Amino acid sequence: MSETASPAPDGYPRRVLCLIPARSGSVRVPDKNVQPVGGRTLLERAIATAVSAFGGVVVSTDSPDYARLAVSAGADVPGLRPPALAGPETPVDSVIQHALQSWSHPDAEVMVLMQATSPFTTAADLRAVVAALDASSTAGCALTVAPVPAACASLMAVDPSDLADFVAPTLARLRTQDVPRLGVPTGGAYAARIVRLRRGEPLLRPPYCPVWVDPWRAVDIDTPEDLERARSLAEGGR
Repeated sequence: MSETASPAPDGYPRRVLCLIPARSGSVRVPDKNVQPVGGRTLLERAIATAVSAFGGVVVSTDSPDYARLAVSAGADVPGLRPPALAGPETPVDSVIQHALQSWSHPDAEVMVLMQATSPFTTAADLRAVVAALDASSTAGCALTVAPVPAACASLMAVDPSDLADFVAPTLARLRTQDVPRLGVPTGGAYAARIVRLRRGEPLLRPPYCPVWVDPWRAVDIDTPEDLERARSLAEGGR
């Protein structure tokens, strides 16, 4: 669950820029980022978690209403995101570049991208992706990952003609006991070094450092059904 605010460890507010993108134009779940889950909006939950982790957070939004809500919840909103960067097809990398180019963060070394639509990301998860990135000299990105069964090594993709093939044929040929540990990104948290982001590189760049989280927390709200599942989990004490 998202956490109440508590003092952040020394050093985090200076070297970590935590960014929550929150555009207002969701289609499948209207106003998705401000839907209530567990008594608070998704945006308020995410802000409380980020403040608990790092002592502060920046919200990137195109909506004045979202901006007011974010500020009242304890976030910094230096300015509104241009409408051209708030469409359904806008890449997250463009949002990141706008934040880095438009708003001054001279001491920040690491960017943590947190998505409000993953409501069960914790402050510990956010700190863990920073720690994982710090511990690796070669990783391009650290991210939260939920484990999946070895049977997923035989995942198939179906083409428009209704024919299928294995997504990863090499893995599909392995015995179950020989399948390496498998995981799927939760969408909750990502960390990357700002020095390479300022070069225009994408947030996602291999190799990746996985930060493993409980599968039940891997809720990424994209449909009304996802939202109802999140609400049920929150009501059940999770």
